[in-house]
Amino acid sequence: MFNSLNTFLPKLSSIFNSLNKFLQDFSPLTGFLSSVIGLIVSGLTLWLAWVAYKKFIKNKLLEKQLDVVIHLIEVLRDTNLQLDFVLFDDKMTVLMIEKNIFELADLPNHSLFKKESVFVDISITEIEKEKINNIVKLASNPIMPKSIAIILKRFKISDETFDVGLLDGYNNKPVSFVRIGRDGQNKFSNISRHRANEDGLALTSWGEFIRSCQSLSKSIKKWMKNHGIEEINL
Repeated sequence: MFNSLNTFLPKLSSIFNSLNKFLQDFSPLTGFLSSVIGLIVSGLTLWLAWVAYKKFIKNKLLEKQLDVVIHLIEVLRDTNLQLDFVLFDDKMTVLMIEKNIFELADLPNHSLFKKESVFVDISITEIEKEKINNIVKLASNPIMPKSIAIILKRFKISDETFDVGLLDGYNNKPVSFVRIGRDGQNKFSNISRHRANEDGLALTSWGEFIRSCQSLSKSIKKWMKNHGIEEINL
C-alpha cells in the first residue's frame, strides 16, 4: 500500500494542477475556486500520506511481533520436559515420557497420562523448573501478544514457591502423582499443594497443567491465524 500511494499521489496532484490551470485560463472569476481546489488537494495529499505512514508503522510492528511469536514456538518445540508418572497401586510403578508443551497439549483423551482421577498431585524438580521459567521469561517482551503472554505467566514458578519440601501423602498414604523431572535431579517440591499467591497457576494439579499447555498452544495458533498464517505445524 505504501508503494502504491507513492505512485498515486503524484498522479493525483498532476490531475488537479491541470484542472487548476484550465480554470485560470477559462475565467478570472475562477481564481478563488482554483485556490480552494489547491487547498483541497494539499489537504487530501497530506491525509493520504498520514494514512500510508500509519499503515507502514503497523506493518513493521506486526513483523516484529511475528518474529517474537516464531521465536517462542521454536523455544517451546525445542524444550523437552522429562516426566515421571508415579503410580501407587499394589506396588509402585513409574512410567517415564519426554515431551514438549505442544506434544503434551495433544495427548489423546484416552491416554493414561491424562487421567486426572489417577494423577492428582504434581511435583517438579529444580532442573525442570529452570526450563519452564526460561520459557516464561519470554512473556516479559513488550512486543509479545498479550493473549499469549497472559497464559505464559501461568507457568511461572518462583523460588519461594519451590522451596516447600518434598511430596508427602494424604493421611500417611502414598498418592499417585506426576513429577516433572527425573528422580535424582536434585530436590523436588510438591508445588500443587504449596504455591505463593497467584504463582504457578498452571501447576495447581496435573489436569490444570495439561489444560494450560492446551490453552497456550491454542492461543498461539489463533494469533497466527488472525494474522493470515493458517498452516502451522505445531
